[in-house]
Amino acid sequence: MRYLKHSSYQKNLKNLKNPKESQRIQGIQRTIMASAKITGPSANVSLSITSEQIPAFIGTKGNNIRKHVIFRACSAYKESSPTEEKIPIYVKITESDDKTSVSAFIQVDEKFSDVLPHLEAAVKKHEEIFLTRKDTKPVVKRPKICKVVFKTKMEHFMIGKYVGARGSNIIEVQSDCQDAVKSFSEEKVRVSIDPDKFLNMKYVDKFFYIKNDLKTDDSVLITVSLKYEGNSDIFFRAIKNIMIKSVTDMFKPKKQEWYGDDLCDEIDILGGGGSGTITIVDSEDYNNDSEDECFDPNAL
Repeated sequence: MRYLKHSSYQKNLKNLKNPKESQRIQGIQRTIMASAKITGPSANVSLSITSEQIPAFIGTKGNNIRKHVIFRACSAYKESSPTEEKIPIYVKITESDDKTSVSAFIQVDEKFSDVLPHLEAAVKKHEEIFLTRKDTKPVVKRPKICKVVFKTKMEHFMIGKYVGARGSNIIEVQSDCQDAVKSFSEEKVRVSIDPDKFLNMKYVDKFFYIKNDLKTDDSVLITVSLKYEGNSDIFFRAIKNIMIKSVTDMFKPKKQEWYGDDLCDEIDILGGGGSGTITIVDSEDYNNDSEDECFDPNAL
């Protein structure tokens, strides 16, 4: 394939292969477009839509404004004043600084000042049709999910033991957490456990490390979540000791009575660990020095 040696098109095509160069070109284009402002009559049209409805009112890539406002206004103008020229029009939908009202700023080139009344009428017509559409609904604000993550050392094969037969253990932990939050929330508490993995701390309200002396490099993440708009610290303090106890109690040796003898032996519940005694930090040890192990992502 032969290329034209002096074709600027081919040069730009090569530049687009370099992402940084492509971004630079796009930045220049945006600057040029911003500097070429329309000078002419303008108006502000008050709208009855909410700030949440602005994206739907504008449409994808401004399609609704282009189709229902600009095209309609130009068509109405050309019926009385036929022209083949391109009519420069600027439309911007904005909300007030206090976010209590929405308006449309419209402006036309001075040469086509008679288009402005048609533009105002087109904006109001678009608003009227938009608000009567059955599928036009305000965006429902999603409830805030308060999420607390507890990390501790634990072999991954022990996750099943933490969950328990048919989820019996983790359901009990969840029930205890549910009772702990009754004073400030009636929403359902959710508890889950997973092998250690990457966490996007943007969605984590509190991160707490439960200390223990297990000889393993494996770690798990126990996540407790609740639909709660209040202070995440209140939620964290309500469930902290319950979650610590759920881990420490899991590894405490259980005593089994041997019938026929008065001897009670301690059984190694890890089954064949043989690597010495496991030392667990009791939940009481956290009462005096808990803040050192707690990380608040929102404090950054």
